[in-house]
Amino acid sequence: MELAPCPFCGKTEFVEFMEDDECPGEYFRVICNATKGGCGSSCGWQYSEDEAIELWNRSRKLYAPSDEKLTKDDEEFVKIFDLDNWF
Repeated sequence: MELAPCPFCGKTEFVEFMEDDECPGEYFRVICNATKGGCGSSCGWQYSEDEAIELWNRSRKLYAPSDEKLTKDDEEFVKIFDLDNWF
């Protein structure tokens, strides 16, 4: 699955997938890597790579300036992931 540009700074070259090697179990997230020139935003840790990528890619639709309307699916997604308190 392809990663969308950062929903906050719009950059693509610093968006990357990460695994957490320090916690027990497997956790994954996508970040706009600030140490490489990105803005530092992150989708937070998820239980699978696919969940992390889906959350990141949907955040683009929810937070980036757009004329696109949210679907019922998107509204439910906001409730599930509590995106108002995401960062």
